[in-house]
Amino acid sequence: MAASATRTSPRAAGGHGDPDSHGARPGAAGGDVRARIQDAAEARFIHYGFNKTTMAEIAADCGMSAANLYRYFPGKSDIAAHSAAQWMSDQVGRLRRIAADGAVPPDARIRAIFRTKFGDMQGLCEATPHLRELIDHVCDVRADLVEGHVAEIRGLLAEVIADGVDRGVFAVERVADAAGGLESAMRGFGRELVTSRRPAETLAREAELALDLLLRGLAR
Repeated sequence: MAASATRTSPRAAGGHGDPDSHGARPGAAGGDVRARIQDAAEARFIHYGFNKTTMAEIAADCGMSAANLYRYFPGKSDIAAHSAAQWMSDQVGRLRRIAADGAVPPDARIRAIFRTKFGDMQGLCEATPHLRELIDHVCDVRADLVEGHVAEIRGLLAEVIADGVDRGVFAVERVADAAGGLESAMRGFGRELVTSRRPAETLAREAELALDLLLRGLAR
């Protein structure tokens, strides 16, 4: 999603519709070039914004012609989608490890998932001044990526809630609906971070209060 974010997380391909199918080039060397293109594009998205970045500029930053760049990615939308998919894949991997840790009580796992998602978005907002236009573009052109990400997180939350029901911690009859409500709340606070001028510390405090109420509603 942003260079600072993807450099702190592994470039894990796959999932969310596999954006590699949009302009992939086989071979290890091709993968290295694609990574270099992606880094150059992300740097421009951060400093100049997605809308003001051109494929010619990305190509120049990579020391190649625009024609050669198009052999790897059909357009900058495909580069942005590739970055977004990798960021989402990395996040889901970390959330899956949290959700699967049966040694931690279910309510604590849900809180950890909530805090991880909030922290990830806060980090993106701090590192990427033009994040909103990038997110809006990816949502417009690759809604399937976002929908897949949402579905995966709801599935993880449903697993934790179901475990809480089995342990007698939660009293929930419609687990999928409860998971959907929790995920919507998490996503709402993340969106607020992107669109609001309110301090992140204030939003974090409100998010914790909202989570307290939601967990209280799940409790037996």
